[in-house]
Amino acid sequence: MNTSLITRAAAALLLGSVAVLAQAADVNGSSRAQAQSDVKPMFKPGKPRVWDAVVSDTGVLQRGGAIGASAVNTSGAYQIDFPVDVTQCSFVASLGSVDIGTPASGQAVTARRVGAANSVFVQTTDDAGTRVPRAFHLVVVCA
Repeated sequence: MNTSLITRAAAALLLGSVAVLAQAADVNGSSRAQAQSDVKPMFKPGKPRVWDAVVSDTGVLQRGGAIGASAVNTSGAYQIDFPVDVTQCSFVASLGSVDIGTPASGQAVTARRVGAANSVFVQTTDDAGTRVPRAFHLVVVCA
């Protein structure tokens, strides 16, 4: 089979399709600029806002953009406070060391903090799912 012939045929088909689409736009009384202006962006313009926190197993804020942290109880429940309303943001937490070394294993889960629009709730557990205090890192992203 002649690949050069196939390539030329594909190019002709593509150019023909573009011409037909352009004619259809003209027939419908719309222009490409108008059609593009009707498209709604999938994401909000601007950069997302990002905050972070590194919190010890006792609930002390070690560093990051949070304005405070505290242990809600002695079973690995924490409240992390931020300078803005975070109710429409995404939260990601991971167990992590506050200094050098390997962190304890387990999980960290996040949720909106009930009654506190500028706070995130984090619960830490061991590998078996038992609630235990663990140091963690938290990232909050607001679009």
